[in-house]
Amino acid sequence: MNILHHLSLPLFNMRKADHRQPAESAGYKICLVRMFFTLFTITFASTEEATALLKWKATFKNQNNSLLVSWKPSPDACNDRYGVVCFNGRVNRLNIRNASVFGTLYAFPFSSLPFLKYVDLSMNNLFGTIPPEIGNLTNLIYLNLSVNQISGTIPPQIGSLARIQALHIFENHLNGSILEEIGYLRITDMKHNNLSGTLPTTFSIGSALRSFNLDGNKLEGKIPQFLENCQQLEVLDLGDNLLNDTFPMWLGTLPELRVLSMRLNKLHGSIRTSGSEQMFLELRIFDLSRNDFSKNLPTSLFQHLKAMRTIDQTSKEPRYLGDSYYHDSVMVSSKGLELELLQILTIYTTIDLSNNKFEGYIPSIMGDLIALLVLNLSHNGLQGHIPPSFFS
Repeated sequence: MNILHHLSLPLFNMRKADHRQPAESAGYKICLVRMFFTLFTITFASTEEATALLKWKATFKNQNNSLLVSWKPSPDACNDRYGVVCFNGRVNRLNIRNASVFGTLYAFPFSSLPFLKYVDLSMNNLFGTIPPEIGNLTNLIYLNLSVNQISGTIPPQIGSLARIQALHIFENHLNGSILEEIGYLRITDMKHNNLSGTLPTTFSIGSALRSFNLDGNKLEGKIPQFLENCQQLEVLDLGDNLLNDTFPMWLGTLPELRVLSMRLNKLHGSIRTSGSEQMFLELRIFDLSRNDFSKNLPTSLFQHLKAMRTIDQTSKEPRYLGDSYYHDSVMVSSKGLELELLQILTIYTTIDLSNNKFEGYIPSIMGDLIALLVLNLSHNGLQGHIPPSFFS
């Protein structure tokens, strides 16, 4: 039996066997040429991306990183490399979270990865600053540099990334002010840094902001009323800062607000609500502890809080605030201990007004909050007895 070892059919030697019309044959050839050119372009781009990633890895202080052993010389950046995900032959996602990376971002191939949409470098040992070249990642949607040793200021180039929706840079050593452009993001988590200055005021009507966490910084000034434009806002955590203001009752008009934490600031005065019945309808976590609020407890506020008045018995599985990319977190106090809820159960409810200057009696209407799990009114000037409604 004869075995075919080689078959060569060059495109321009097939004319005798091609019975199609000249125009159709020419179109077929053009299509093949375009396909070849596209394949060549993708292959060339993939090779460039592979080389660029290896150059960045070469700057790591720990070259024997076991998780990145798959990052070997190869013309294909998409060839089974740990944490690298491609789409149409181009690097689309880079997820080397908690991979023991010890190095900087200075040699990161920002300009060589134009199709990169998702970057997660969190929980490593990255140090140094965030290079301005990060602005070259024009398709970036998600950026997570959290839990590292990154210092310096937030480069303004991040604010020019038109498609970015989620920015997580918490637990670093960042300083300076917050970019005004942050108001256009969907999720912003910058907690536990050294950021200073005032809160941005660029929260325009129609803002898509859903989660805004700045806990544990050095922010001062007032709470901008422009936040009431963020009608999709679910989580607002401004705790452990230097904010000096009265209680922003206008936040009660936000229809989706579930978590409001302003603990450990310099907020003061009495808490008064409007006559509207549509106030804080979805609020589940309410923390104003360790401020300078005074006068009586806000009875009119407790008349609202619809989500704390009913118990959801339809949900059979635990649900958390957040989405597939991100779970919201918040600091709470329980039995004298500070705890960080890394994920927030939708059924978790708490009111913490401790360590203020409230006086008078505990309103009996608080007993109507039957879904309330944790109530802390300690270290105030309250008097009287616990209302009987608490036991019914």
